[in-house]
Amino acid sequence: MAVICPRCGAAYDITLFQFGRCVHCECGRWLDLQSGHTLTHAGQAEGGFPMAEISVGKVSHYFSHLHVAAVELTGTLAVGDVVHIHGHTTDFVQPVHSLQVEHQAVQVAGPGQSVGMEVRDHAREHDIVFKIIAD
Repeated sequence: MAVICPRCGAAYDITLFQFGRCVHCECGRWLDLQSGHTLTHAGQAEGGFPMAEISVGKVSHYFSHLHVAAVELTGTLAVGDVVHIHGHTTDFVQPVHSLQVEHQAVQVAGPGQSVGMEVRDHAREHDIVFKIIAD
């Protein structure tokens, strides 16, 4: 099965890559192999400028039956942000599709709040959540 980059049309055989991963396309964008969308905030920006990661929280619990991570925030996180979840055995990048605070959907959450965030891969307690931003 192939995923086609919507920006340049390059095809990637997803059987060659691990699911839940992104690949750097020939056109310079990062391609989400699960959804087929390009991620503008992952890896490098247009023109080759490096992207930075800032820590915005830590995973406090993972609900495997829902694929949801509970995250204790130390920074601000919003729907549409691209996050990198990294731990001892965890390492994946994904966009934030939805956030919940006490079972209520929110667009933005800040320091001190505990949020629920759907994740594409298994997250573990103590994994660090980084927000990918332009330098």
